[in-house]
Amino acid sequence: MTDYLITLTVSGAPPSMKNQRRIIRHRGTGRPMLIKSADALHYEQSFSMQVPQDKRIGYDGPVSVRARIWYPSRRQDLDMEYLCDLLQRCNVLKNDRQIVHKECWKRLSKDYPRVHLTIAKWEEEDASPRSERD
Repeated sequence: MTDYLITLTVSGAPPSMKNQRRIIRHRGTGRPMLIKSADALHYEQSFSMQVPQDKRIGYDGPVSVRARIWYPSRRQDLDMEYLCDLLQRCNVLKNDRQIVHKECWKRLSKDYPRVHLTIAKWEEEDASPRSERD
């Protein structure tokens, strides 16, 4: 039996972090720095506002994360790394390194891009190969 911790739907499609960095100059030192794009910062704020307080449990055990992502077009790459970072930033999980299993699906919805996340406890026996369990 699966022990679900959280199911959550967040409006908006996550930006790909692969090509979403900007180079700026540090005001004090003048050295170049890489920062997130404006789209990524906006999505981060939107994501944080949509996570209810009762979902911010700070769970610290191993988990499985399933993501169904509806993008507005086919142009976006299927990528859930940024979502894992946001789950940690919003204190849904203590650390995104707890994620031992990921499943991700890409769908299209021009009118309602969104992300549906399901987070479940991961039992270590689920991770062992079949030959070791028998």
